[in-house]
Amino acid sequence: MKVVSVVMEDAVGFYTARNLPGGGGQDGRGTDWRRRMVYRVVLRSPLPPCKVHAQRSGAYTAKVAIQFGIVNEMSLYPQGAVGETEKIRCNVRAIDAVTGGNSLEDVCVEVLPGVPKGEGVGAYEWAGLRGGKGCCEVRLHMDSMPAQGRQIWLEVAIENPVDRPLYAMPLVFGPIGLHADEKAAELTGDEILLFYRPLQTGVFGEAPLLVQEQPELAIPGKIWDSALFASGAALDLIRQDREKSQWTILDLSSGTGVCGLWLAVVLSVLGRDERGVWRPSCLVILSDLEESLTVMHRNREAVRNRLDSTRVSVDVRRIRWGEMSDLKMRKTAEDVEDDGGPEDISAEGVGRPDLVIACDLVYEPEYLLPLAHTFIDLCCAKDGGCVLIGYKQRGLSAVEKDALWRLFGRCFTSVEPVIGDNIRATALDPERGPTAQHCGIELWLLSRPKSRDDALAALSEAVAAGHAETGLD
Repeated sequence: MKVVSVVMEDAVGFYTARNLPGGGGQDGRGTDWRRRMVYRVVLRSPLPPCKVHAQRSGAYTAKVAIQFGIVNEMSLYPQGAVGETEKIRCNVRAIDAVTGGNSLEDVCVEVLPGVPKGEGVGAYEWAGLRGGKGCCEVRLHMDSMPAQGRQIWLEVAIENPVDRPLYAMPLVFGPIGLHADEKAAELTGDEILLFYRPLQTGVFGEAPLLVQEQPELAIPGKIWDSALFASGAALDLIRQDREKSQWTILDLSSGTGVCGLWLAVVLSVLGRDERGVWRPSCLVILSDLEESLTVMHRNREAVRNRLDSTRVSVDVRRIRWGEMSDLKMRKTAEDVEDDGGPEDISAEGVGRPDLVIACDLVYEPEYLLPLAHTFIDLCCAKDGGCVLIGYKQRGLSAVEKDALWRLFGRCFTSVEPVIGDNIRATALDPERGPTAQHCGIELWLLSRPKSRDDALAALSEAVAAGHAETGLD
């Protein structure tokens, strides 16, 4: 068994007192949060009433006041991440959310400074952030307006300063209904808005991938940091094996489905290398508990027209850890190579995936054994696949974390960290995105699985050894 123990200076103990502001970091204010965090743009209040005004020229103008802010993946804003006098500007686009994240060419967007709500101060000098809060007034200029009105979606993005980067996922929200009829044009503030994150594909000219978040689902309803890095690392693993022409990829407990969907879209675009010989077929399976599948289904449908349907398909399945009945083993991609391609392997069942992606899953010790059993059921067979784990130190103690990797080491011959200076959040910014190490992300590859019998026997020994050895009761 090969288990490599690696101490990542910027990863271990990420959410600890040492790393909190005032905990002994740079200038006595704690760690530099800006380089260590991936932020999210969020709305701070509902949209106020808004009207569409008809101009004498026949054109139309709509005004939208937006109150927004930035938070980290825990929905918190670390105090002092943005200075009160630092001018962090915002950009706003009107986008086509139906066919992709491209800008609407017939809508001209004007962004002006706004007035912060309830703070007792005047308008900002700039449209953007002051500290962790921001506001702006958006004017949408249109040459015409259909009689039935139209719906648009807005994207709010934060500029990324060159001298002191601020990594923030933009927010896309809508639909906002616009009507030429003044009586129908007014927004009450009670409209139901949907929220999306636009993710870059890293391919020039390709529209961003819009992934819907569903805040009411809590943990599975949003995109967590590890997924931004694991998706690019998974693509690298696939591209390294050019001799393999068929792939089955399982995004385990994937919440929104972001990793698997990003891979499916990018593989559809990048399916041919410079010599035109690498066109792998790929089945991507998104999985989670029953209550989380609705948003996953919606996100799958939203990208369907961007997939190369001749060789890339996406399936959605309920999988409970430790429940082999949910896996319902079936043929692998190689078994049906002569039977028509990916469509024939998207029937019920998971089979033996070549790659399992497991992001932000291991934070409560009582669930580690069921997760290990699931890895065994999926991978521990002849020519079994590997597991790519995205991990960020949050809830486990040092003893529990050590037990985690040793537990997985009982199922796989090799447990190694994926280390590299170029592991970036490709979906956030392919060139200037933050690195995994700076954001406290650990990526681990479990490969060369043991036989199922040997792995199960090793797990039984671990449980029998008790809490002292495994960190598990």
